[in-house]
Amino acid sequence: MVKSTLGADGGPDAPASPLEIALLALTAENADLRLRLAEAQEHCIEMAVDAGALQTEIDALRAELAARASGVR
Repeated sequence: MVKSTLGADGGPDAPASPLEIALLALTAENADLRLRLAEAQEHCIEMAVDAGALQTEIDALRAELAARASGVR
């Protein structure tokens, strides 16, 4: 956790150390990566739903084809 103190004017007492700057940068990058992961997971769910619908359609078409093929013979 980044600890800072405020001066009398409400601003920081001292400039952030390189370690604090690196920690803030990593925190921002982590937040961005979490957001991108959530978006990718949402896309995966949408694709899974679409794949299920397509599989249902394929199964129906195969059944129809099999019914027609057995009726022709």
